[in-house]
Amino acid sequence: MPLQVKIADRAGEFEQIGKLNYRTFVEEIPQHHPNEEQCLIDKFHGENLYLVCLDGESVVGMVALRDRRPFSLDAKLPDLDAYLPPGARAVEIRLLSVLPERRRGPAFGLLMKALLARCLEMDYDVGLISGRLENAGLYAKFGFRPFGPKVGSDGAWYQPMRIDKATLNGKLGVLPAAARTVNLLPGPVAHAPSVRAALAGPVESHRSAAYAERLARVKSMLLSMTGAANVQVLMGTGTMANDVVAARLSLRPGRGLILSNGEFGERLVRHAEGFSLRHEVLRQPWGEALDPGRVAQRLLKYGGFDWVWAVHCETSTGVLNPVEALREACFAGGAGLNLDCISSLGTVPVDLSGIDLASGVSGKGLGGFTGMAMVFHRLPAERGEAPLPRYLDLAAYASEGGLPYSGSSNLLAALEAALRDRRGGAFLRRLTDLSGKVRQRLEQERIPVLAAAASASPAVFTLMAPSEIPSLDAGRALESQGILLNYQSGYLAERNWLQICLMADHPDADVDFALERIAAVLR
Repeated sequence: MPLQVKIADRAGEFEQIGKLNYRTFVEEIPQHHPNEEQCLIDKFHGENLYLVCLDGESVVGMVALRDRRPFSLDAKLPDLDAYLPPGARAVEIRLLSVLPERRRGPAFGLLMKALLARCLEMDYDVGLISGRLENAGLYAKFGFRPFGPKVGSDGAWYQPMRIDKATLNGKLGVLPAAARTVNLLPGPVAHAPSVRAALAGPVESHRSAAYAERLARVKSMLLSMTGAANVQVLMGTGTMANDVVAARLSLRPGRGLILSNGEFGERLVRHAEGFSLRHEVLRQPWGEALDPGRVAQRLLKYGGFDWVWAVHCETSTGVLNPVEALREACFAGGAGLNLDCISSLGTVPVDLSGIDLASGVSGKGLGGFTGMAMVFHRLPAERGEAPLPRYLDLAAYASEGGLPYSGSSNLLAALEAALRDRRGGAFLRRLTDLSGKVRQRLEQERIPVLAAAASASPAVFTLMAPSEIPSLDAGRALESQGILLNYQSGYLAERNWLQICLMADHPDADVDFALERIAAVLR
């Protein structure tokens, strides 16, 4: 397998980092005293983010990033801020090291490319490094420029160097493609510039008139998008939104039927169990769409079901369940339909007219930042006889104008900007077109996709890796090349699956590049 660069997250990797640190900064460069363990733990170890270059399981190179002041360079240059742009968000790049026997190979270049991509992804304004004096020309090739006097002592002289955001952006165009980062995750998604700008705006009190007016606009856009009668916007994740739905269902006297054909259907079962809901479960094999005929048969044969709860887009498999047919089956069986729309909102047309309760989130297909949830409801949310946990009581939001508790004006502004970008249907048309091209390319490369085209979400492709290629290894290898796929979730790793998610507006060139690398790793 080729060299890969990843974020260090395993005990064995951290042990090798200590050994490489010792070999470089004790034995080769006399900065620290020898010790019997031949292991050097950096004084900022707990605050460092380490990128490691791996050959199989062996660390052949490393670099650390740390964005907390004071930097180590602060001790060497007391007037460091004089060399930085005012208010700049800076990161210090440290402990760049490659095994001597691997320095003529690709390890250093791979580390540097991954490093630059990470700095861009984290939105730093400037990156700082103390480059060994004899290596300053090498760093310059990657965009670093010297500033200030040299620092250090005999045997270990360094030149402070910096790289700015503008240079980083420029380098993405001239460095090899591996320096690019293509975010094909279900979340966090790649955000549009307008959404990032909205998040960075001024902070407003959630009790202010401006916040209330923005909330009203956001709710209006959500209702227009879905045809729902009511919606409440809450601080939290999709998990919390589904807990709110479960809390609301706990007020109903009858029993329910939960439909499951994947991981997130099973999570609905756990939500129901958490509220001790009276329920039964109707399961379909993972990768198959829910069968409305089976649902109708179950409802009519046994009767007495008050509600049905299902996932619209089953994110674990990429299956898009047939909501309209399920709605008809529930109507015929006298049960109200409730939906988890967390991965369908923003990626397909969603019609919530006649749906009792539905959950959504600000991230994923809507393109906002994670942190805001929403619950759509057909009927007015009134308080039940049994008290509910205050934060999970939908009636508390409905009765207080949607503002019973603290809210984030920045997250709400970002959500509003994202919804404006999603209006008009252009994004959905673009996604449908792009999705068709992705499926066609995967078929050409003979990479199997779990969900059949007829029942698939355009935004989620669950790939079945060959049995001889562990999906975790494939995901890490792609990550080292700047391709971010969903592969670390336990339910994916257990089945040797990984996922391409098209939740954002991706340029064709980025998707083509990602598919090329995916094919190379999975073939």
